[in-house]
Amino acid sequence: FLGRQLLSRMTAPGRAPMVPDLPGLAVQVVHGDDLGDAVRRAVTGPVNGAFNIAAEPVLTPAVAASEVDGRRVPLPEAAARWLGRASFALHLQPAEPGWIDLALQAPLLDTARAEAELGWQPAHSGLDALREFVEASSGGDTASRSAPRRPVNVA
Repeated sequence: FLGRQLLSRMTAPGRAPMVPDLPGLAVQVVHGDDLGDAVRRAVTGPVNGAFNIAAEPVLTPAVAASEVDGRRVPLPEAAARWLGRASFALHLQPAEPGWIDLALQAPLLDTARAEAELGWQPAHSGLDALREFVEASSGGDTASRSAPRRPVNVA
């Protein structure tokens, strides 16, 4: 959502990542490998319908900043919306400014159905996914923490 230019400024090497501290912001994430595992289970199993897929813990600005040794930057909603519109207009980030409201209003997901019907459990925590994202965004190498990518046989 943030785009390379803006994200690289927020996660510059040698500098603590900036974490916008918006009141009420709480998001869930999932590692790509875990999402792939859930999709594989859903398409190969005798199940129907949609599943919520997310890893614990819920990421708040305080949790995220603590995990990546980041600096929390207090940001009121109005300022976040203004910055979102401005950075989009300046082509610093590719997402429509409405993503801020989406992030602030997103419900927290209950993954109990995926766990019960798919037998799915995330192998990576939300903090693992966040650390890899920040490291990759700052130009770091995540190969030492990520399993090698391999084809998934869904047949």
